[in-house]
Amino acid sequence: MKLNDLLAERSRRGMFATLLYIELDASTGTMTLSNAGHLPPIVKRADGSLVRLGAAGGAPLGMMPA
Repeated sequence: MKLNDLLAERSRRGMFATLLYIELDASTGTMTLSNAGHLPPIVKRADGSLVRLGAAGGAPLGMMPA
């Protein structure tokens, strides 16, 4: 929320930023994903299959204050 508010406050009209943040815990194999304005990421597995992770992200950062 702080980054979004900072960008919304300082950006010019029509300016925004998209963000995709992925955190992988290699010890457990769990992944945490945060998406602001991107299409959902696609992972290619070792067997060659493709998996879409989640749905499209929310609003890009800086479009409007929270």
